[in-house]
Amino acid sequence: MFDWARIRSVAGVLALSLCLTFAFWGCGMKPENTSLQGGEESWKRTTLATGINAPLESNYIVSNPLTIEEVKEGDGKEYDYTYLKISGLQDLEVQKKINDKIKSVYDQLRVQDLPPYRGVKVRVPDGYTVASEQIYTNTLGNFNNILSVMLEKSAVWQPNGAQGNSDDKAFYDTARYVSEMETLNFDLNTGEEFKLADLFCDNVNPSELVNDYMSGYLSESGADSEGYYPRMFSGNIKLVEAFKGLSGDQKFGIYPYGLALVFDYRTPQFDTQCAAAATIVNFSELGDVLSVTKRFYKEGSTQKIYTSAGPTIKSLIGKGRVNEVSGDESFQVGNVSVTRSWRYSASLPEAMQKKLREMLETDPQELDRISAAYEAFAGPNGNDGKEGSCEIYLGSYQYGRYVNVTSSMNFYLMERFLQKMDYDCYDADTFKPLELKDVFRDGFDYKPLVLQAIKDAYGEGINANIAEEIYDKIQGFNLSSDEIYIPITQINEDGSTYDMNLNLPFSEIGCDNLVIFH
Repeated sequence: MFDWARIRSVAGVLALSLCLTFAFWGCGMKPENTSLQGGEESWKRTTLATGINAPLESNYIVSNPLTIEEVKEGDGKEYDYTYLKISGLQDLEVQKKINDKIKSVYDQLRVQDLPPYRGVKVRVPDGYTVASEQIYTNTLGNFNNILSVMLEKSAVWQPNGAQGNSDDKAFYDTARYVSEMETLNFDLNTGEEFKLADLFCDNVNPSELVNDYMSGYLSESGADSEGYYPRMFSGNIKLVEAFKGLSGDQKFGIYPYGLALVFDYRTPQFDTQCAAAATIVNFSELGDVLSVTKRFYKEGSTQKIYTSAGPTIKSLIGKGRVNEVSGDESFQVGNVSVTRSWRYSASLPEAMQKKLREMLETDPQELDRISAAYEAFAGPNGNDGKEGSCEIYLGSYQYGRYVNVTSSMNFYLMERFLQKMDYDCYDADTFKPLELKDVFRDGFDYKPLVLQAIKDAYGEGINANIAEEIYDKIQGFNLSSDEIYIPITQINEDGSTYDMNLNLPFSEIGCDNLVIFH
């Protein structure tokens, strides 16, 4: 199997230098005009306006109860291919339409030809043939009656008769890497594909919102700087002309938390080095202007489009760390070297950010805890005077309407280790800390679930009384997209401690028993 990391690295080194002239309109890099990119006409929605207007806050998604089968072809090594087949829709014609479209795009990618990138014939001259090829098909999003699929094709071309072995240096000297991405976004009610504009509320301008975002992203990333490519989720891009804006036919995918924008030969204003590139835009970066959760799905609807009669599974939407605030500092406490770091989003409510800044202020009690930890470790073991180290972290992340705050202290002395984690969860509207009981519906008995999770975490070496003691000591928790995390402390025989998480999946609790979805 080829070493893709090395191939990509070599491919970047082998890329020809292009003499490019850049012309930008101001530091904001506003689109010069959109006529060359399809114009406003291309941004027309394919769906009718139904009164879904901004601001529209989206805090959770509802999983589609589809069965998705991965079909494999090829040798599983140098030539490895997969595509997807879905089942579980009531309407078999709609289901067939979707499966046929996925297979059709997959079959087109199976054709071993060069995609029409600018300069691809220079990168891969005549006489080169495919030495390795992979096509992987992945589900990006499967929620709220939306199915988003991405097909990724990666090919290595070599001079005819010189395929060689990927373990040989000579292989990388002649290898040429080329990739493609295709995305398909389906409305599961009809089996039809929809456009990027359809994901925006009826009373906003999708073209303006997307292109304002891209203007800022490209400017901030330095896409106009010679030899510099902005950080991407996959691949690299660089402007080769003044930014003209993206077309309404822009290739995209949908994750449960954001949009993937794909750049390739269909976006010639960008140099992607003959490889598809993608960046991810968190929903929260665009604001409360998206209709993703409501355009194709109506909560409480009696219309049934799936064969499954199982319970509804919901997930909180991760809000991302927009305009991240981060930093670190170092200081000394006696014989202990302390490093403290922090990360949180500047898009959090100001009252929440103020609370985090206060938590970052040096607390005399925190210094006392560090000293006490040192004494507990050093004294009994004859390590007085030995250097210790301590790592302190404060981080925050928002899911739906809830803000997690995680603080941890990791203390090291010789070969001994002490870990302490504190989890807190706040309501983003009231800024009040929540207790575990606050996330459950009144009258729901969640204690047996937590006790069982404790027993599962500790294994057979725990009895009911100890499980009850651990349960009584629970003080905090965090929420993720699909679970509740509760920290508990484990103590080793040598006195070292570490924290572990109890995981309570929403699917096991039952989403109807959780007030976070109401």
